[in-house]
Amino acid sequence: MNLGDFTEDEVKKIKENQREEKEFRKSLSKLLSGDSQVASKPLLIGVTPNAIDCCIKKKGLNLVITKTVIDKCMRPEVRDANGRQTKKSGHGLTEQQLNDIVWAIKKPVMILKGSQPDSVAIMTDLKDNENRYLFAFVEVDQIGSTDNVNMISSTYGRNKLKEYLERCIENNMILAINKEKVNDVCLSIGGHFSEATALINFDSTIAYSLKSVKYQNEV
Repeated sequence: MNLGDFTEDEVKKIKENQREEKEFRKSLSKLLSGDSQVASKPLLIGVTPNAIDCCIKKKGLNLVITKTVIDKCMRPEVRDANGRQTKKSGHGLTEQQLNDIVWAIKKPVMILKGSQPDSVAIMTDLKDNENRYLFAFVEVDQIGSTDNVNMISSTYGRNKLKEYLERCIENNMILAINKEKVNDVCLSIGGHFSEATALINFDSTIAYSLKSVKYQNEV
């Protein structure tokens, strides 16, 4: 990446992203090594990415994840004889996959309304070990230890993705799409997607710039 190709503000955001990712990797490594001080409070991922901020009311909050959520994400999947996940089941993610998703949510495939009123679901172009596309789920504007934050509540590979997206389109749950990525991903699962079903669209420059963001009435 040649930083000379970017504006001063874009360079600042790129460097901020790189710093946040480096700090998160260090914190996650310490937590997984048993550092009780790090585990005692949520891990800071950084300022909520532009792509998510475009879809929620309160801007500029920090994005965090707790040890409890990390433990759940990293525990192996355990299913009973009928194929249902047991209470002790997790999502089987690796440390590397958790680190990767911190970057992927900054330039996601799409953002959808979550199952709870104050939540969003972020679809990435990463896959888990079962070849399922990884989602991150964020609870918005939650009470933190000192300030309100956005909190990752889970991240896992989505089963029956084509059917899930069809339901989301039918119920007007698509908030934003990455116009550079969405068609390739949907074609890979045998689906079709129209930009008209989303309120907002952007491209991967959303990771460091808001210039590409288009709202439905502007497209």
